[in-house]
Amino acid sequence: MKHLLILLISIFLLSSPVIGQSSKCSTEKIKRMLDSEMSVDEIKQVCKISTKPKKKSTSKKLSKPEKVITVKESSIPKIDIPKKPLNYSNKFDGGVFYSTWGMGLQGNYFYTNEILFGGDIISETESFKSSGPSVSADGKITLNTYEGYARYYFRGLELTDGFFGQGGFAIRSWNANFDYVENSTASKVGSIKMEWSPYVLVTGLGWHKIWENGVSFSSSMNGVWGGKMEIDYEENLYQFDSNSKTELEKLDSPLNLVIYVGYSF
Repeated sequence: MKHLLILLISIFLLSSPVIGQSSKCSTEKIKRMLDSEMSVDEIKQVCKISTKPKKKSTSKKLSKPEKVITVKESSIPKIDIPKKPLNYSNKFDGGVFYSTWGMGLQGNYFYTNEILFGGDIISETESFKSSGPSVSADGKITLNTYEGYARYYFRGLELTDGFFGQGGFAIRSWNANFDYVENSTASKVGSIKMEWSPYVLVTGLGWHKIWENGVSFSSSMNGVWGGKMEIDYEENLYQFDSNSKTELEKLDSPLNLVIYVGYSF
């Protein structure tokens, strides 16, 4: 029992982790003091045991405050995103058209939102007959046109983004023949042959609209630059008056109105 008491006091005095005690006496010294019948309080005083717990440092290292960067809304540059016209994300457009030069087929390719490359084929053939008191006329007009062009769409306009200007190159196979026959004898008394220059430049302005369902519509007015018309008169027994010749020379057809309907895909 005595040894057990010594052990318990030693543990209590020397190594209690709860109150953090410290002592200047060894276990053997404490044993001798117990043998001499010293009290526990006397032993504490001799060994100068401190029961005050050590104060733990509670100071915390303050972290540096994070630097907050404030951005004024007015300093942020505004980016203007251009409005893309409806359905102009489609690359191809094709359809039919009616023009002053005749009916035709048209195909287009959108290279960018503003630039288009296209081409068309026009074919028009017309025959007619005219009868007079003594002479009848029998004629035929053939207009075949092959055209390639480029368009630029003025997307920045607020009124309409479909307004465009275009320019291109056309190959024409245009000719007209008129034969004049005497009614009484059915013999040829005169003829007129007309032929146009094959290579010309074509420029124009127009407007183009594409709807959500892909339907495409455009109208344009085009003019011809360069080229000329040659007229050959054959007068056997029939003389063409000057007024008739003047009217024929006005048939150069420099302007071409085009109304187009197609589909964009």
